[in-house]
Amino acid sequence: MKLRIDEQTLPRYQTFGMVALVLILLVGIVGYFLVQNHFANQARLQDLRNQIIDQQLDRTRNEIEATLDYINFQKTQAEVRLKQESKAQIEEVFALVETIYQREHGRRSEGEIKELLREALRNVRFFANRGYFFIIDSQGNGVLNSNNPSHEGRSIIDLEDDQGLQINRNIIHQVNTNPGRSGFLKYRWFEPGSGKMFDKISYFKLFEPFDWIIATGDYIHHFENDIKADTLRRIESLRFDQNGYIAVIRADGEVISSPGWSISQFADTPEEAREMERDAIEAITVAGKQGGGVVRYHWYYPDGRGPVEKISNVVPVPVPGWSWWPVFTLKM
Repeated sequence: MKLRIDEQTLPRYQTFGMVALVLILLVGIVGYFLVQNHFANQARLQDLRNQIIDQQLDRTRNEIEATLDYINFQKTQAEVRLKQESKAQIEEVFALVETIYQREHGRRSEGEIKELLREALRNVRFFANRGYFFIIDSQGNGVLNSNNPSHEGRSIIDLEDDQGLQINRNIIHQVNTNPGRSGFLKYRWFEPGSGKMFDKISYFKLFEPFDWIIATGDYIHHFENDIKADTLRRIESLRFDQNGYIAVIRADGEVISSPGWSISQFADTPEEAREMERDAIEAITVAGKQGGGVVRYHWYYPDGRGPVEKISNVVPVPVPGWSWWPVFTLKM
């Protein structure tokens, strides 16, 4: 059909054209505002999301302060707990020694009672099988040392640590001068199996009937390790918000505590699991080496949903010898 333009059809075509133009402009304007509204809504949603994240991160900062306070407090307790528990072991064994002495005195010779007591104490162990009793007399002669029997039956009065501290002379001096005929000594000694000296604290007390100074103690770093294990168990049990928890990563990137789950449960392949773990630990390690900060990576919910973006606050622990990076985690 031929398009006919004449005096009658021209106005009609002009009207259709104007209507079409108006419709096109209207669609364009509506589309423009719809797009603008979409982007505005997206921006508002992102702002809202950022506000929620900021609020959650603020809550993690409270958790951070509380956790760091707890870690610092626990660090100071290593020597306190070592002293308390060493003293408790000595008081307990003193009760045993005095009971045996009272029971056998007058029935056996002094030499027999001494031998009975030495052998009764020789194999006693505590502090996770690290602790033992050792005995010297007030002249510095070795009476019992199950960890080093070569010290028994000879003078060890001049025993020194690697810093020149005369260990037994200091013990004897305290026994002779302290009102309770007892005391504590911090010194350095060889750790079994290592061949190296480490800081150690011992408590000792004089058993007057035999002129025996009975002592025990432990290496401070062992008690610190015990306290670290206790601290990790407590941190592992902490929760905040719906999905927040605390993991702990060492400065070398090893995960030493996490209340979460193995990512291999939910990842499609072992390779995917390893890649996600590698990316997460790398992000955390970078933040830790830079003094801490907020990191983002992908992980799973406990019920297997995901992976989803996880937001974590990495905080180095400012405690000498504790190369920890607690990771305060949120999921979005």
